[in-house]
Amino acid sequence: MKKLFLTVAAIFGIAILMTGCPKPAGGDDNIPESRHEVSGKFGTWSAPYEVGDIVFSDGSATPYTANLTLTDEQKAAAIAVIFYKGTGLNSDDSNRTRTLGVGLKQIHTKWCKDNASAYSRTITPIICTHTGTSPNVSFSGDKNGSDNLKQIGDFLVSLNGPVNDTIVQNSSVAEEKYPGFYFAKNYKNTANNLAGTRFESGWYVPSIAELFEMNTCMTDSENGFDLDEALALCGGNDNRIRGKTFWSSSDHQYTETLAYYLEFGGTKSSPPVLPKINNYFEKKGDCYFCAIREF
Repeated sequence: MKKLFLTVAAIFGIAILMTGCPKPAGGDDNIPESRHEVSGKFGTWSAPYEVGDIVFSDGSATPYTANLTLTDEQKAAAIAVIFYKGTGLNSDDSNRTRTLGVGLKQIHTKWCKDNASAYSRTITPIICTHTGTSPNVSFSGDKNGSDNLKQIGDFLVSLNGPVNDTIVQNSSVAEEKYPGFYFAKNYKNTANNLAGTRFESGWYVPSIAELFEMNTCMTDSENGFDLDEALALCGGNDNRIRGKTFWSSSDHQYTETLAYYLEFGGTKSSPPVLPKINNYFEKKGDCYFCAIREF
């Protein structure tokens, strides 16, 4: 399919989001307050999780290092890699620490179809803007993408005109019209190791700010954590994000049919290749989607 990319050549540096990609040293209400070593599990540490952790289906975690190896059983049990811990990705003034991890599976599809109600409308509640130039980039607006699918539906309802087609009502129409959002919402159907765990739900499409934060962990010279290498370690090269273009859940603030994407650098370097943030694409176009979750 011919791509419809519209790119503004503005390259930005590492976002100032309180913590950036901090050292591995996290978010779920049911985890213990202190981290401790564990035995008899897939991983070596308990929650709370830290940046660089590979999280397993039994709730344990192992910090990524350049020389780390995993058994086949561990690879089968791996569910996510933690890429962020901090307060800078909250959409409001909350100082609540959020710990975010990205799932291992991806899909290549549309933001929405051109017959979806959100296609030709600017969904103002999910706009996330940025200001500044490298290295002083900051984001404002809807930085937390966890409820963006719901916000799209609520906004459509508020217009008293278009149909809220984001909700599945005895059919798969919503999933067909918003395939990437439902890939994330129903991520347990794609990942085969989440059934019966506390990680079944809560997955979502990241905002542009959350995607950008993933890029800061592509190569971290302080602790050796490389998000791309960690993802590949867990399941092979199909899990890699380097060199791929990913949809965010952030709508474009001016043009109704556009939404923001982020292209991860195609070569390994330290510091990471700085992504072009001001990139947007027709919503009906195909890019990759990943699913993230708070841990």
